[in-house]
Amino acid sequence: DEARCAHGYEWPCDQLRDEEICFHREGRYRLSTFAEAWDEVYSNHAFMTPYVNGLLLSQILWFNHVGTFEMFLNRVLATATAPFDYLEIGPGHGLMVYLAALSPQSRSLTAWDVSAVSLGETRAALDTLGVGKPVDLVEVDILKAEAPDRQYDLITISEVLEHLETPDVALRFLRKALTPQGRIFINVPLNSPSPDHIYLFSTPEELVAMVEAAGLHVIHTEMFATQGRRIESALANRVSVSTGIIAVPA
Repeated sequence: DEARCAHGYEWPCDQLRDEEICFHREGRYRLSTFAEAWDEVYSNHAFMTPYVNGLLLSQILWFNHVGTFEMFLNRVLATATAPFDYLEIGPGHGLMVYLAALSPQSRSLTAWDVSAVSLGETRAALDTLGVGKPVDLVEVDILKAEAPDRQYDLITISEVLEHLETPDVALRFLRKALTPQGRIFINVPLNSPSPDHIYLFSTPEELVAMVEAAGLHVIHTEMFATQGRRIESALANRVSVSTGIIAVPA
């Protein structure tokens, strides 16, 4: 289905270009509340379908997405030495949870998202990819959830915190959902305008401080700038930098 996928990539690229122009003119993201993002993006099936398709292709076409994806594969999944229960927040295109399912160490797989439309796209992607293990997809608003009813050995929250009004609340919740010996993989783009980004992280120090304030200890950090630019130059010019963090309970 190459034509549909190509359109699904071109369309969000056009949307991102417009958001970039707004960001560099005004120094902020265009939207600032989850309600706005819900109305424009998450509840809109006509928007979400090409958006998710485009993000899936970006995993092999964008330098910064390839970098964090390789980090997830080689520094997170490949280093798992014991059976793990896996939780992913905001699975989107489903590629990460699919690869977690391929790990011989994965014991159970769960993914949460606030949007039923998004979860439908995740399920369609997992069916297309032919995931071999059951994946429990659950509609959950992490900012309204009570204390977790169980804990997980490996948690992934990739390109989600920037979609939340209070990402610090989400991190504190996930700290409670992590087993004492567990790990969490956090991926956040800095200075990265998008149709549904509402919380602006400007520096890696700001992100690390929020992660550590949630009761987590950062053990590894990697950064990948758009088009492979030097990190220092990208940060100085507010060019998008994907920041991958591996953390454990403090």
